[in-house]
Amino acid sequence: MVREHIDALRAGMRRRGALDALSPTIDRAVALDKSRRETIQAVEERKAARNAVSQQVGQRKRAGESADDLQQQSRALGEEIARLDKELAAAESELSAILLELPNVTLEQVPAGGEENNAVVRSWGTPREGARVEPHWEIGSRLGLIDLERGAKISGSGFIVFRGKGARLVRSLINLMLDTHTRDHGYDETWVPVVVNRASMTGTAQLPKFEEDMYALKGEDMFLIPTAEVPLTNLYRDEVLSE
Repeated sequence: MVREHIDALRAGMRRRGALDALSPTIDRAVALDKSRRETIQAVEERKAARNAVSQQVGQRKRAGESADDLQQQSRALGEEIARLDKELAAAESELSAILLELPNVTLEQVPAGGEENNAVVRSWGTPREGARVEPHWEIGSRLGLIDLERGAKISGSGFIVFRGKGARLVRSLINLMLDTHTRDHGYDETWVPVVVNRASMTGTAQLPKFEEDMYALKGEDMFLIPTAEVPLTNLYRDEVLSE
């Protein structure tokens, strides 16, 4: 994308409203990719030259001639290759980090970002106007289905404890969803680990961007998943599946 479809990449970032912020990063990726390819070519040229020198060293030694100058040249080429390999590794590491940070490119027909560009595709029913509608959290608290105060006490603002029939409702909805999709829509029910490794988090783009905001096991490269998307998507990571 960076090398062959840079205009499409920029257009995609523009639709996301992120081009201004990401333009320097994209420019850096283009430069790194060019530098990487040039460095690879330079390494191959010097390796070929070193091989040629090595053959000449062998020829001289077989002829009983001194090859000190050629051996010095070979050592210099080796040092140059080592230096270029180090530069190549640094460029590839930086380029890889940038590519992991770039957001996905939306389809051309997707509206630009921002609530002002939202489009109503379809609607159903007629919203009630005027009279106040009692919110679900007030109804749930009054009926003893949810306990907001104790949820905040044990975890913090925004956390909820479901109690009695409220807890039963949550469990029932989970079962309804699983039973409906496995019975009627061909899904496989899967129970996955809630702690995964770095490769799995990187495979679904949580890393490296969100590492500072993740829950992790101290001293181990293991992370608590944010959603089941992570282990489910990574079930077939690095595998080729038949159509």
